Amino acid sequence: MTIFNVLLAVTSMAVLELPPSAENSRNSEGDFAVLKDGRILYVYSHFKRGTGQDHDPAVLASRVSCDGGKTWSEPVLLQGSETRSNPRPLA
Repeated sequence: MTIFNVLLAVTSMAVLELPPSAENSRNSEGDFAVLKDGRILYVYSHFKRGTGQDHDPAVLASRVSCDGGKTWSEPVLLQGSETRSNPRPLA
């Protein structure tokens, strides 16, 4: 499965919505990767506090899909501590 197929699958199916909440003011700047076993990994900036501005505390989080993007796991925090600015995933 190529990244093009992943993006096509994600755009043609239900989209994973990550709405803000009191404990999570924003989710943004994510990257997808297809793992060797076919799962899709999504890593993104997970803002934990503040108003969701670029300089609010944030961590890197991930979610995994085992079914081509139809469903996604709960978030897993990848970075051990909050940064003082947007931690952007690397492509």
